[in-house]
Amino acid sequence: MRRFRSIIITLLVSTIALTGSESEVSYYGTKSDGYAGKITASGKYMDPLAYSAAHKTLPFGTILRVVRKGTTRAVRVIVTDRGPFVKNRDLDLSWAAARDLNILKAGHALVTYTVIGFTSDFRTFGVRSKALLDRTK
Repeated sequence: MRRFRSIIITLLVSTIALTGSESEVSYYGTKSDGYAGKITASGKYMDPLAYSAAHKTLPFGTILRVVRKGTTRAVRVIVTDRGPFVKNRDLDLSWAAARDLNILKAGHALVTYTVIGFTSDFRTFGVRSKALLDRTK
């Protein structure tokens, strides 16, 4: 059963990596929404200044390249949480990632995201410094 699950996840991730996915995204982790400092589904604390994201199905530790449609703005984030639980949205970004994509004022934007790698040490490594993400260039 575990092997079958691994094959399904690999196929899903491979499809996204080859084609990319387009989605409306929002962000979370501000003091007012109550998520900052809370434990995420992966067990990591939600740090609004870290480059992280929530996705409904991608495995924790998946590294994504997120590009805002109509601009050249792009960020790399690591999936550390589950969500968003809003219709027609596949991805929730941390405050820092949303800031870099210039979506703080609007609160949401259309993006394309692509799987560019995986990491297993995302829980212990401070992704706030971008050092982990820079290794995937």
